[in-house]
Amino acid sequence: MSTNHIRWSSLIIGLLFALIGILCVSFPVENLTVITWLFGIFFIFTGIAELFFRRLTKAFVGIASGWLMILGILNIIFGILFIVFTNVGQVAIIYMLAFWFIFSSALGVFTVTPV
Repeated sequence: MSTNHIRWSSLIIGLLFALIGILCVSFPVENLTVITWLFGIFFIFTGIAELFFRRLTKAFVGIASGWLMILGILNIIFGILFIVFTNVGQVAIIYMLAFWFIFSSALGVFTVTPV
């Protein structure tokens, strides 16, 4: 039994992504600012989660990791810096992407094997 139903969720998601893509191309500077804010918020939430996880490990295991505390605090600081100093965050994101491209391409070159 074959029915020709439209998958509305796929259609809506596809149209939404097309709209977001058009907006990203139309307003690149504003989008970089929004991405920087999202990175900052992500860093803050990650830092809070690491501090919470440190507390849980101390409660369950009895040993608290100092590294988790340092990493959590650093993530919160970087998140605040990304949100307060958006221009610095934008430059950092551009450099992160550049280094990611460089390291990914170097990895691709060094892992080439004959077919």
